[in-house]
This record gives sequence, C-alpha cells and structure tokens, in this order.
Amino acid sequence: TDSTLLLDVGAKTSNLVFAEGEKFFARSVSVGGASITSAIAKDYNLSFAEAENTKLTSGLVTLGGGHAGQLDEATAALGTVVRNALTRLTSEIQRTVQLYRSQQGGAAPTSILLAGGCANLPYLKEFLEEKLNLPVEIFNPLQRISVGKAVDVEALGAEAHLMGEIVGLGVRAAEKAQVNIDLVPDVVQSERDINRRKPTLIAASVIFLAGLALWPVFNMLTSSKALAFMKASQAEYSELEIPASQIRKLLKQEDESQTILRSYEASEKQRLSVIDLWNDISTQMVSDQVWLTDLEPLVDYNKVKEQGNRPIINAGFADAGYGKEVYIPKEFTSANALALRGFWRGSNQDVYALIKNLRNSKHLAFGELTDAQIVKTLEAAPEDGKYAAPFELIIPLAKPISLK
Repeated sequence: TDSTLLLDVGAKTSNLVFAEGEKFFARSVSVGGASITSAIAKDYNLSFAEAENTKLTSGLVTLGGGHAGQLDEATAALGTVVRNALTRLTSEIQRTVQLYRSQQGGAAPTSILLAGGCANLPYLKEFLEEKLNLPVEIFNPLQRISVGKAVDVEALGAEAHLMGEIVGLGVRAAEKAQVNIDLVPDVVQSERDINRRKPTLIAASVIFLAGLALWPVFNMLTSSKALAFMKASQAEYSELEIPASQIRKLLKQEDESQTILRSYEASEKQRLSVIDLWNDISTQMVSDQVWLTDLEPLVDYNKVKEQGNRPIINAGFADAGYGKEVYIPKEFTSANALALRGFWRGSNQDVYALIKNLRNSKHLAFGELTDAQIVKTLEAAPEDGKYAAPFELIIPLAKPISLK
C-alpha cells in the first residue's frame, strides 16, 4: 500500500513505475546502459563495442565518502566516469517523482525496487541509495512463482531481476493479472479473431463437402429438393470461400514469418556465441608479456600440423571483385578450430602460461592435447633487433561456428 518505485534500467531507456495502492503511474526516460557505454567510449577514446566490454568486465560506480580511494587508480577513474553518466538518471528520477506528486496526486516513494540489465552493475544499488536517500532492493518477480524441478533455481535467481516482463505476460496469460493493458493493433486483433473462428470455418467446410458427397442420394429421392439444396449449398460455399482464402493466405504468411524468425534466432544465437568466445579469451589475457594480434576460425581441424587446419576466408578477399566468393573451402559448413596468433616478450614461458589459462575456457576443447600439439609456432627468443617474437596456437572449439 505504500508508494513504491520500480526502476527498470535497460539498454537505451529506463522505465519508472509507481505503485501506490490502486494508483498506477509509469514514465520512460532516455537514460540507460548505452549512456554509460557512450560516456566510457568518449572518455577513453574507444569504440562502442570496446567500451561495452570494458563496462561489463571492469565497470562499477564509485561512491562518496572516500570510496574511490580504496580502489586502484584505473578502476577508480572508470568508476567516476560511470558515476557521472548516472547523475542524469538520478535527476530524471527526482523530476519524475515531482511530476507524480504534482500531476497525479501521489505520495513520494518510500522504497525503490531495482530491475533491468544494469542492475548487475557493481555498487549501482548503493549509489542510488546515496543519491536518492531511499532504501533500494533488487526486484524479484519470482517470489510467488513456482518453478519446475528441472529448472536451475540458483541460476534463475541470479537473473530474476531481468524477468519482470516475462512473468507479467505469463500472469496475464493465466488471467491472474490485476492490471490489463492491451495495445494490440486492429490488424493483429482481426487476425486473432480469424484464428479463433478457424475451427468453425473448417467444420463448416467439412459439412459442405459431406453434403456434396450425398448429392446422388438426394437426387434419387427428389430432383427438385436436390436442386434447391445444391443452390443453397453453393451460396454457403461462396460465403465461406472468402474467409477460407483469407485463412490460407494468413497460414502462408505465418509459415513465412516463422521461417524468417527461426533464421534470425539462429543467427542471433550464433552471433552471441562468437561474442562470448572473444570475451572469454580476453579474460584469460592477464599478462602484459603476451598479446594477441589475430584470431582466425579454421575448418578441417587436425592436431597434426601438416594436415587440415584450413582458414575459412580467402587470403586475397580484400582485392577480390564484387560478388566473388570469399569463403574457402565450400564443402565445410562450420569452423571447428581457432588459430590464435600474437607476440611475446620477456620469456616464451609466458605463452605456456597463457595456454594454461585458456584450458579453463568452456569454449575451447583441449581434451588430452598437450602443449606441444597446440603450439604451432614459438621461437626461443626474439630475433636480433626485434622487440618481441611471434607465436601461433591452434585449439579446437568446443562448439563449432556455423558458416551458413
């Protein structure tokens, strides 16, 4: 019954939902995780993708009271950039509270429930408590939701604050929601109505066909009655043909849409798996003595150096004419290994230390491979006058990368 603010901090926008007894008010502001990423990219002169990776791996929010002094210099500097980017969010929250109180006659919130992807940002909860002087809790929409026995409860609990919309849709589908807002366009509603009437139309078509099959019997009984029946049936058939053709058209469109959706879903999963692979490898690079310059997917993996291990891109693709095929060879549909190339300085033992770290990766399949089978190139020392020496590793992938 007390006034409560649900703050859902998403990628590009943040949703503010006020609940106070039977009173309900919502507003969106154009501040989210992308604002933080853009601030990091601007301050550190990084691309958006690099800034996003930095935010996810090292980002946090510095707090007042000398909190930055307890962190190392680089982390504290990054945390200050994040804090400055979030200042606009707290200003929008305070402005929305005033709007809710003045225009809606509501009371100031007594607590905040924090949701959305940015809720994972370290110290965001404490930052909001500091700036807004209100208690903040992580939103859990699953408190009254039962889960199946096969569900990983611990993993689900760690991501519960991301599932408010999903739980809300499920509750509404079960007709248990206290608030129902339907913004479905008329065209979509019309399609729903057609789908709902589809069984009746199909049954009517079946009855009509059955009537045609009995036509000879009626003809034997009385030709006049049969003629009248046929005329009536033809009229009914004409009336049903229009919605029937519409149904066929909608079913065809549904099949085409499902095909496209499945293709998009597969592409998105593949894209995310590649991003996870790069991020996982980058977390293993904990030494300033070794760095990577090239990561190349390979096909036809073989632990024997002289066989297989072919690249998937033609080396001359940059000079190829428009429309030329750049993938080689065509008979393979997926890459099953990864070539990691780079340089080392100091000692080549740092390369073996990198291999040891990479063995912890869930994306790479070392199996019983020895370091000697993984290392394809590794010089004993840099050449005279060279700052560093090159190396090459070839490691099989735990899950192949689709080339289609």
